[in-house]
This record gives sequence, C-alpha cells and structure tokens, in this order.
Amino acid sequence: MPLVSVSPSLMLGLVLKLDIKNDRQDLLKLIWATVCETVAARNKLLLWILAEYSTEHDLLDQEFMLKGKWYQRKDIEVKNSRGDVLQCSHYVPLMSPEEKPLPCVVYCHGNSGCRADAGEAAIILLPLNITVFTLDFSGSGLSGGEHVTLGWNEKDDLKAVVDYLRSDGNVSMIGLWGRSMGAVTSLMYGAEDPSIAGMVLDSPFSDLVDLMMELVDTYKVRLPKFTVKFAIQYMRKAILKKAKFDITDLNTTKNMT
Repeated sequence: MPLVSVSPSLMLGLVLKLDIKNDRQDLLKLIWATVCETVAARNKLLLWILAEYSTEHDLLDQEFMLKGKWYQRKDIEVKNSRGDVLQCSHYVPLMSPEEKPLPCVVYCHGNSGCRADAGEAAIILLPLNITVFTLDFSGSGLSGGEHVTLGWNEKDDLKAVVDYLRSDGNVSMIGLWGRSMGAVTSLMYGAEDPSIAGMVLDSPFSDLVDLMMELVDTYKVRLPKFTVKFAIQYMRKAILKKAKFDITDLNTTKNMT
C-alpha cells in the first residue's frame, strides 16, 4: 500500500517553492503552524493513512515457507518508557536449528512507514538463520502514541524492543536495519549501546535543520535566508510546545560524539 510522507524537510521545500509576494512572514507562520500540526500531532488524514494496514493481509503469514523451510510470525506487544504499547512482530524459524539462540536484526521503518515494510528484510535474512524483529514506532501504524518525532522518541521505542529481546533470551546478538527515520533512530540508539553488533542504514539524515536549508538551496527558493531561518525557528518552537522535543537535537553526528 503506498504511503504518503509529510516529513518537515519535504514540506519546507514544497512550501518555500511558492512565489510569495505579500506578507511573507505571516504566511510562513500560518503554513508552519499547519506543518507542525501534521508532524507533531498526527492529523486525521495521516492517522488514516498510517493505520490502514491489516495484520492479516499486509504482514507475512503467521506460518510461511521460504526456500524449503518453514517460518512463523509471532505478534508481540512491548511497552515503551512513556507507557505506549508498541505493536511488534518477530519472524523466526518454526523449528530453531539445535534449539540455539539465533542472531536477530531489528527492522526500523521510515517516518510514514510501519512494520509491514520489514517483509523484504525478512525474506533476505531468514534463510541465513537470522531472525527479524520489527515494530510500529509510537505514533505510527497500530502502536499507541500521538507523535512521530523523526527519531527522538523512536530511539526510546527501540531501546524498549532491545531490552525485551535481551530479557527474552532467545537471540544471540542484535543488529539494526533502518530506513530514513528508522536509520536515524538506529544511529542515535547505537551511539548509546555499543553492544549492537552492526547496522544497515538506508538514507539517514545527519542533521534535520541542515537538511531543510539544503533543500531550500536545491529548490532555488527566491526568499532571503533569514526568512527561511525564521520559518524553521517558528516550526521548532511549535513542535517543542506540542511534541516536547527540539528538532535541533535531531543531529546524528552530535549524538555519535
């Protein structure tokens, strides 16, 4: 099912591409108020888009064959530190070889994705005797939570999942595979947990604010840079108030040092 991305970086590029002639700052404030509502509060349209997937039809079957071997999907609920219930799935062999713990890769979806996106990773990794654990981050898919925070709260969701896997005792080591927001989440969490065995990172950003400014240059926006910076600062304050996180903290290079 195609999903619609409403990431603030993309919205910035589209909004500032407009030829705004009058009352630029007032209009930008109005636009950014709308963007903040979308990113920080998950409006009804986005909620419908993210929630419209079926565990029966859009995930791999509860039992399925792959390259002559049988596997199963175990659906699990994990609670994060904020009390949100995360909907998760663990793809494992129906019969584990020698009943030994296997390595596990946690798949982390992008900002408009869900755990259904992990199917390709599971098809690649399961025949290699690597299990795949995937989740709907809080505010996404079928999980609880009101806000998609582009990696900030999601790294705490990932910690809850890793803690669950370690306490369960059925995995030997843990790696991460993240796309977009999920890649940023993996980087930020991995900086805090050196025991992570490895990471596959697909299209992460290093700094969200820098990415916004780069998109403005890419789209050749005919607006003074101070106006663009004003719009970003307005967005920063609105998201800080509504979603309780600072977009300037979404800097993976800072979190790696």
